[in-house]
Amino acid sequence: MKVRVRDIEREGSVELEEAIPAARLPIDTPDQTRLEGPVQASLKAEIQNGAVWAWVQAQAKISLACARCLDRYSLEVRPAFDVEVPLTEEFLDADDDVRQHLLLSLPAKPLCSVSCKGLCARCGKNLNKGPCGCPSDNIASAFDVLKSLKLK
Repeated sequence: MKVRVRDIEREGSVELEEAIPAARLPIDTPDQTRLEGPVQASLKAEIQNGAVWAWVQAQAKISLACARCLDRYSLEVRPAFDVEVPLTEEFLDADDDVRQHLLLSLPAKPLCSVSCKGLCARCGKNLNKGPCGCPSDNIASAFDVLKSLKLK
């Protein structure tokens, strides 16, 4: 989303809507988060207090990996934010701001559902798809030694 500052000064206010292609907004995260299509964004820019102010609203569908079961799922995010640019700049370019606010709108621990059961600690089967067949006896933990520790 690129607007010439001179156009904003001349018009007094500029409104713009754009479908930003996913290739223009690289979302590089370790868990392979990716955009599922173009990001719909709208921008309203005007001059206030000697600077260019823009109010931006974006909408995107993002593919994430669940933190418990590792299955991929879709999440729709709708960040809204503002951008300030000095009048001395030639352009107001909000693409990187849109990308950053998309990243900020992602959950810290993405879950496909609140009731996600995760993976079996022994065999790694997704427990959301049914029981795994592993014996239900307690799995030995490295912390079991602490149970026999006597405190004075």
